[in-house]
Amino acid sequence: MPSAPETTRDREGSTLGIKAVLFDMGNTLIDSRTTEGTFSRILREKGYDVPPDIIKEALVKYSDEPAPDQEVGDRSGISSEDFYINYNNAILDHIDLMDAEPDLGKYIYDRWFIVLHIYLLKNAESTIIQLKKKGIKVGIVTNGFRDEVETIFEELPIQPSDFDIVVGCNTTGFAKPNPRPFEFALKMLELQPEEIMFVGDSYRNDYQGSKKVGMNPVLYLPKGELPEPDTVFVRDLKDILELV
Repeated sequence: MPSAPETTRDREGSTLGIKAVLFDMGNTLIDSRTTEGTFSRILREKGYDVPPDIIKEALVKYSDEPAPDQEVGDRSGISSEDFYINYNNAILDHIDLMDAEPDLGKYIYDRWFIVLHIYLLKNAESTIIQLKKKGIKVGIVTNGFRDEVETIFEELPIQPSDFDIVVGCNTTGFAKPNPRPFEFALKMLELQPEEIMFVGDSYRNDYQGSKKVGMNPVLYLPKGELPEPDTVFVRDLKDILELV
């Protein structure tokens, strides 16, 4: 039984009238090897010995770069393949890899999901099953591309077809915390924002993003991370069942 301070705060109606629970995907329903670990493994296949910590530094540098002059999370007009090849090339530039093969970014893209080792997080499957038994709709709203979702769940015990809706960043052309993915989910479900709970691991993208459109946000913090003040959060996905 989750303790009240760790799962809910006083907010009228926060656990009542929920008709759908939407989930972020990465680090909420699924996990995998780290990006830097996967990147390093693939580079070693090509004879480049770059430790994961060096790649992690490059990832941080890339994430700290100013965003292009466009709307928050804009990913319109680009395929998942082009997006990730460009991303891989940007990381390779930050690593300053000597004598890098011209198509190394594409090679990393082609090998990514083979090396990544994806698995469901604890109680993800049972929570989805129990929510559906309660008559509550379930869905995914992810910053991954829609076609990625099919690949990611390919070998897992739950499938995209088990969800009522799946929204990727290219479904609307925008990524969280931009409101458009959340608003698109509302339209697909034909529900009001207050009837939806959104569960994710990112305070900015998932919690604040869904809260701004009126949904009931819940932060997933399985590793004992300290939440932001006045935040609804759970340590275990099964605790979601006590909030609906």
